[in-house]
Amino acid sequence: MDSPGDDGEGRVGVAPVRVLVVEDKERDVAQVVGMLNAYGSARFDVRFATTVGGASAELAKLDTDVVLLDLSLPDCSGLETVQRVAVAAPGVAIVVLTGLADLERAMEALRRGAQDYLIKNRADSDLLGRAICYAIERKRVEQERNEALERLRMASRQKDEFLSTVSHDLRSPCTNICVATDILLTGVAGELSEDQRKVVEQIDRNVRRQVRLISDLLDLSRMESGTFSVLMGTFDLRRCLRQLVDELAHVAGSRGVTLHLNCAEDSVPVVGDEDRLVQVFTNLMENAIRFAEKEVSCTLQPSGASVVVHVDDDGPGVPAEIRERVFERFFKGENQAYRAGTGLGLTIVRGIVSHHGGTVGAGDRPWESGDSAPHGARFSVEIPIRS
Repeated sequence: MDSPGDDGEGRVGVAPVRVLVVEDKERDVAQVVGMLNAYGSARFDVRFATTVGGASAELAKLDTDVVLLDLSLPDCSGLETVQRVAVAAPGVAIVVLTGLADLERAMEALRRGAQDYLIKNRADSDLLGRAICYAIERKRVEQERNEALERLRMASRQKDEFLSTVSHDLRSPCTNICVATDILLTGVAGELSEDQRKVVEQIDRNVRRQVRLISDLLDLSRMESGTFSVLMGTFDLRRCLRQLVDELAHVAGSRGVTLHLNCAEDSVPVVGDEDRLVQVFTNLMENAIRFAEKEVSCTLQPSGASVVVHVDDDGPGVPAEIRERVFERFFKGENQAYRAGTGLGLTIVRGIVSHHGGTVGAGDRPWESGDSAPHGARFSVEIPIRS
């Protein structure tokens, strides 16, 4: 059986279109019935109600394809009538049929659930018949879209639950391996030969890389499902950055890169999740070290009610056309150093900073007097001092 309006000419199959006319004025009811009878491309099974309450009762009793709705009824008036009928029968098309020609009201009626808006003294049988058929088709498409979106949401929830379970199951044995490698490397279980130490160090590096990836997947899953949280407390951001720079200095040195902190000696107390912000700046500094030629700097600048942290490197920089895309999940640029990562780190950085009410962005490192040409990247994080 053809669906109403599916051939573009207003023709429908043999089954009548089930119409509920909600109108309290007999003259207007008669006018509507006359137009429906005169429309030759469809048959209509028409029922009537004079109030929104009566319409709700009719909609609960019998299946209905479309409601022709007046906006001035004894128990309800204005756009509230549309909203109440849409709630009473969310799967039924609504065509407003009113005497008021008001474009703004018509648009609001569509936003509240109507599929069309007709003016009584401007409607004829052909216009009304086509409006009914098209409204039913629009409602069908809307329902299919909503059902598809719900299926996507359900699939996303199932994916998040699966990812959380699998990540937890993978992280537990990796953590045990890390403990074992620590015992071996510290000599608790006996001294290792040079070859044995190299093998254990390689195992340790690979397992820790795997743990970071699993943690990133868990964080991303929580952010997407809305269950990610931060534990706020007051801490000295300068001290935190000083410790982090000291810890990463040997990583930078192994690549021939110097890493230093630029800031005053005064403490910079902020309210935030210290562990999560350490995660942010660790990611930015490790990225900078990976791209740098000779130097990475971290600069802390209090700025009114906020604090700004710049992480600069003298590497190739981030092309302007991908500066927003680098924060997208799984994005990897053409640079081989980008492609070596998972594509999750900067996504998580932005998520953590957003949870602190802050912002993060990429740009050019300021051109210094000794540079032969502008080059290098700058990642800047700004967070409120009191989140």
